[in-house]
Amino acid sequence: MKHTDDLKNNIGTNAMNEKQDSNNKTNLKEKALEQNLPKDSYKKARHKRKFDELQRITIITIITLIINVVLVLSNLFLVHNATISNNIAKKSLDEVQETIQNQRNAIKESKHQFEILNASFLSLTNSEIEVAKAGKPLQTRLKVENLGRYPCKIVSCKIITSVRISPPAFAEIYRVAPDYTDIINKYILHDNPLPSSFRTRQILNLRQEKLIKNTTNYFVYLTGFIKYKDLITNNIKMYGFQLKMKPGYETQYVINKDSI
Repeated sequence: MKHTDDLKNNIGTNAMNEKQDSNNKTNLKEKALEQNLPKDSYKKARHKRKFDELQRITIITIITLIINVVLVLSNLFLVHNATISNNIAKKSLDEVQETIQNQRNAIKESKHQFEILNASFLSLTNSEIEVAKAGKPLQTRLKVENLGRYPCKIVSCKIITSVRISPPAFAEIYRVAPDYTDIINKYILHDNPLPSSFRTRQILNLRQEKLIKNTTNYFVYLTGFIKYKDLITNNIKMYGFQLKMKPGYETQYVINKDSI
């Protein structure tokens, strides 16, 4: 153990001696140079060495700076290209999404237009009225057609028949008329009208009988609505109508409206 410590001490002492010798040699060279050269020449040589060292350090610093600048510019260029790529990708994605949305809207609109063109649509296409006779009811025969392509089902129906000189208000049907049950739950297909059994009967009161017997400017007004369900779209719609009728007189529509 003691021998090892002595060995370490000897190695350290030798290293210090070698460093001291190196410094002594450098100092000796400096002194020799100083002794061999004139004083002015020695100063010039010394300044030249310092200048060369400074120049070398300056060149290394400039080169290092140029390399750093190039690296910074390269990074900026990469970031710029990445930003442009991201913007292009984002713009492309937005354009794709907009195109998809436009296609969806076009499909939705086409579907909507298709449903409008093919949706069930009721209308009274033919009507007849029988001449009223004493003691007999006033009778009408109606033909209801589905002008659309989709089938429908009758949900409810109300009709009133009145003999008047001027037409009654449509709202009167909600206050007076009972449900007309003969056609409820019946299906109406395209080109397959409601059976001809769709008829109305109205017992005339004394005032109406006198009006028909004593005047010629009366009319029979058939007012009502048919509520039905489109079996494809499931929309509930209502067809409202008011017919102006009289035997020997061409029937006119006062109201003829189909709406949801």
